[in-house]
Amino acid sequence: MPRLIGPVPSDKWEREVRRQLSKQLPDSWIVICSVAWALKDGFGPVKDGEADFVILAPDLGLAVVEVKGSKSVFVGEDGTWYRRDFSGREIKLKESPPEQANRNLHTLTKVVKDELSLGGSNAFMVYMHG
Repeated sequence: MPRLIGPVPSDKWEREVRRQLSKQLPDSWIVICSVAWALKDGFGPVKDGEADFVILAPDLGLAVVEVKGSKSVFVGEDGTWYRRDFSGREIKLKESPPEQANRNLHTLTKVVKDELSLGGSNAFMVYMHG
């Protein structure tokens, strides 16, 4: 079982994903639940973010997992992600969960590289599969 860090999620589907990750991932991996951050950009405003899960895989890198288990979130026939509000109206998401996970992955890897002063070093690489 991998090492689990962070709170047990309150969301039913996030708890299920956490349970499956703990059953299926190697012992040497680390699963961090509910990772939140706030960063200043170059102009001073703070940008915040949250990832449902960050998975650290030794000698491989990291992965970000976003969970959307609600029936109010769905993919339309056109491939666009939507959510239903309380009145049943369909609202297009600003970004899809895969785009959100990808953005969060790049934000977190930049923070790690900057904090470790790796700069242009290839000591920490990110590999994406689309």
